[in-house]
Formats: sequence, C-alpha cells, structure tokens
Amino acid sequence: MRCRKGTTSLEFAIVGALFFAMLIGTMEVGRFYFTQQSLREVTAAAARRAMVDASFSGCAAPLEEVAGMTPLLRSTSLTLCVTRTTSAGLTTLTVDAAYPFAAVLPMLQLDGNQLTDRTTVTFSND
Repeated sequence: MRCRKGTTSLEFAIVGALFFAMLIGTMEVGRFYFTQQSLREVTAAAARRAMVDASFSGCAAPLEEVAGMTPLLRSTSLTLCVTRTTSAGLTTLTVDAAYPFAAVLPMLQLDGNQLTDRTTVTFSND
C-alpha cells in the first residue's frame, strides 16, 4: 500500500488554482462591463446637459461638471468632448468619451486598453 500523505494538498492546489482563476476572471469581466456602462452614463449625461445649455461644449468644461457623476471613473483619466454643429435649423451634438481600462489579469484582453463611447443627438432649434 502506498503512502497517500499530501494528496489532498496536491488536489486542492490544482483545483484551487483553477477556481480562483475563474473567480478573478469573472470579477474582471464584471468590472469591465461596469466601467463601460459608467462611461455610457457619463456620455449620456453630457449630451443631456449640452441640449439645454448652449455654452456646454468643448473638452474642458464638460469634463469638470459631468465627471463626478460616476465614482468608478477617475476624472483625471476621462476624456470627454462635446461638439455642436448647426445646419438648416437643426443642431447636432456629438459627445465623445474615452477611458483607459487595464485588466488585472494580463491574460484577459478585454476590448483593448481604451474604452470609447459616442452619443450623437440631433434636435430642432425651436
């Protein structure tokens, strides 16, 4: 009969490593989607604000006012620009946002290193 000392530890090391890798991977995917949704919320809020305030444009002022809405996004890393064009009585607002995302696990390449979002709204000047 062979000595079975340490087999439980060896089995836990194999199964435990896989379990923790799956757990961390699941949390990382959740953080990715949460960050992406937070970026969409900031972009939509900037578009709503720009619709009612004609002076709300450019890249500096929108960032300061809207960036504090989502606690997950660091305002120092967020890029937010609002552009406004008017033609034939219609105003078109375009809000571009970008935020860097780095995965904790380097083996997870989740959509590159930069999350981007764009919202375009066209409305009448009346």
